Amino acid sequence: MITAAAGAPTAVDIQIDIAVGPSETGTRFVPNGGTATVTGLTFWAGPEVNLITPEPATAKVRFELSEGLRWGRDEPDPTEQCTSTPSTGVCETLPLAPIGGQSGFGWAWELVAERPGSYVLRAEIIEASDSDPVTANNTSVVTVVVTETAPPPTPGNARVGAAKLSPAKPKAGSTVVASVRMTAGGSPVRPSSVTCTGKAGTAKLRGTGRAGNGSATCTYRTPRKAKGKMLRGAISFTVLGAKFTRRFSAKLG
Repeated sequence: MITAAAGAPTAVDIQIDIAVGPSETGTRFVPNGGTATVTGLTFWAGPEVNLITPEPATAKVRFELSEGLRWGRDEPDPTEQCTSTPSTGVCETLPLAPIGGQSGFGWAWELVAERPGSYVLRAEIIEASDSDPVTANNTSVVTVVVTETAPPPTPGNARVGAAKLSPAKPKAGSTVVASVRMTAGGSPVRPSSVTCTGKAGTAKLRGTGRAGNGSATCTYRTPRKAKGKMLRGAISFTVLGAKFTRRFSAKLG
């Protein structure tokens, strides 16, 4: 049930979705009522909240695991404004305000299935700072099909460098580009499936990934209020059939 703050002058529309994938950086949104397939008993999933209307708001969400699933090495904790039980996580978003560039907030955690099969994930907005009369997008339920583990890919002769930031000393409120260079046999090689993850403090950032000839890049827009906080993230991609992840961190000036 959605509860509105007393005396709230406006109404908002807040939407919740569920993302599922093989890694923290490889999650993808699954439509409400849809199905995602993962290989191996360990995968990542979590809710993401998005503010549809321009009025600022905050929300509290609950994320539920079906029987046969448990948290892995990463689970909802107080550093993410969350509490957890063995099968649920309850989290609060930071203030959402489209004008300030922070209209979405999300989480991703490692999940472990007991055995191959089908499992249900449920996410629900249980509280909002203002009245949300549009309730159709306040709940999302998806099915995850867990299959047997596939053999690891062969990395071939790819050589992959470290992630580098531009500018090297990023500032809050600016655009930051993280890039990784790669070659094979001494020549540039184009990666595929570039995905980005990032946080400024505890605020999740959405990065835009791009594959070039010999490079993978992720572009982020950092919040102005993040000055003095740590920018952390990762670029994941595939080269010659092998998956790579390169992480980075820097203090925002």
